[in-house]
Amino acid sequence: MMSEALPIPGATSTQAATPVPAMRATGLGKAYGPITVLSDVTLDIRAGEVHAIIGENGAGKSTLMKLLSGHVLPTTGHLEMAGAPVAFADAVAAEAAGVVLVHQEILLASDLTVAENLFLGRELTRGWMVDDRAMNHRAAQILSSIGARCHPRDRVGTLPLAQRQLVQIARALLEPRKVVVFDEPTAVLANDEVAALLTVVRGLRQQGTAVLYISHRLDEVEALADRITVLRDGRMIGTWPASSLTQREMAEQMVGRKLDMLYPPKRPAPTGDALLQVTDLSVDHGAVQGSFSARPGEVLGIGGMIGAGRTELFEGLMGLRPAQGHVRLNGAAMPHRSVGTWQAAGLV
Repeated sequence: MMSEALPIPGATSTQAATPVPAMRATGLGKAYGPITVLSDVTLDIRAGEVHAIIGENGAGKSTLMKLLSGHVLPTTGHLEMAGAPVAFADAVAAEAAGVVLVHQEILLASDLTVAENLFLGRELTRGWMVDDRAMNHRAAQILSSIGARCHPRDRVGTLPLAQRQLVQIARALLEPRKVVVFDEPTAVLANDEVAALLTVVRGLRQQGTAVLYISHRLDEVEALADRITVLRDGRMIGTWPASSLTQREMAEQMVGRKLDMLYPPKRPAPTGDALLQVTDLSVDHGAVQGSFSARPGEVLGIGGMIGAGRTELFEGLMGLRPAQGHVRLNGAAMPHRSVGTWQAAGLV
C-alpha cells in the first residue's frame, strides 16, 4: 500500500512557522532486527494543544508514543524539548523532563490501595514516616478532578477495569507535566467516564500542557484535537488542522483509499434453525440466566457496560469458568463443556 496522503479539498499541511514547540521529533524510527516498525516520523508537539495521532492497528501509533516517552529507544532520529536536544534513557528520565505516557494497558499494583499506587516510588513523608493522611487527601483531590468513583483507601484489585484506568490516569497527572501522552485512554470507559476524561484533557490544554492523544474513536478526535497526524504502515502520512478533516476523511487517510461505502448493506436476516442455542446460562461471579441463539450466517452482537458480565458469560460457555445452564450445538445437547470439547465440535 502506498504511504501517500489523499487530497482533501481545502486542507493544507501545517508547516507554517510557529513558536518553539514543547517537544519535537525529527526522523524518528524504530526497528527490531531486520523488521522496521516505524520510520521517518517528524512532528512538533505544541504547548496548549491537543495533537491527535490516528491510524489503523499496526500503523505504529503505540510505538511512536513509547519512543516519545522513553519506554523504547529510537533506532533513528532524535528528540528536542523546548528547542534543546534530549535523549531519554528510560521512562523515569522522560518523566523527570516532564513527559508522561498514560498506557493502554493497566500497570498498577493490585494489592496496594489507590493512594499507594498514585504515590508509589514518590511517597509523601512526615519526618521518617510515610504520611498516609496527606497522600489520601491529595489522592481524593485528583480522583475527584477526573471523575473517578473510587476511594483512596480502596484496593486496586477490587476495582472495576474502568476505575483502574482512571487511577492510572490520575497517577500520570498527579504532578504538573509539559507533555502528556494518552494511548487509547477511553477504550474501557463508559460514556459518562469518557465525558469526564475529555473535560480533563481540555483542562490540560487550557493550562498550557501539550497533549498527544491516540484514539480509534474518531468522534473523540473530532471533538478534542487541534491538529491530527495520520500514520499508516509505520510511516507518517501527514499532519492537518483538525478543522479541515471530517471523520470520513480521517478514515480515508488511515486506510489509504476512498471509502465509497463505510459499511456494506446487511444481508437479510437468516431464518434457519439455530446453530447454537444457549438457555439459562449462569456463571459464577458473572452473568445470570443468559439465553440466546445464533443461526448459520448470522452475526450476533452482545452489548453491555464494563462489568455487565459479557466476558464472564462467554468464558462460562467455553468452560473457562464454572457455569450452569443448557447448551445445544447443531441440535445436540453439550452436557460436559470444556475448551477441548468445544474445539473438537468446531466452536472457539
